[in-house]
Amino acid sequence: MTAPAEAGIRVLWALGVGCFLGLCYDFLRPLRSRHHSPADGVFVLIALLSWIWYNFKICSGDIRLGGTACLGLGMLLWLGTLSMPVRRAFYWFWLAIFRIISVFFLL
Repeated sequence: MTAPAEAGIRVLWALGVGCFLGLCYDFLRPLRSRHHSPADGVFVLIALLSWIWYNFKICSGDIRLGGTACLGLGMLLWLGTLSMPVRRAFYWFWLAIFRIISVFFLL
């Protein structure tokens, strides 16, 4: 049985990792408008690595459904609170990247 203090720390870690996943999703969101498959593939890879890191580094291999649910809850928490201002910054970042790439391909 897991001690309540340890379970609370695991929940906070899961929420933090979930917020990181939300940040990664917002970073890749403007890329999805042009290239669905690569952006989705990168996000799935990041989500899988985050899930593995959380379950085997933080939880020491004690895989529980509640931890995975808290990862999703942390992502929803990010998307519901801090997502909009950060999303605009990432939009401008990807717009600049695409313009730089288009300049190099036109030369």
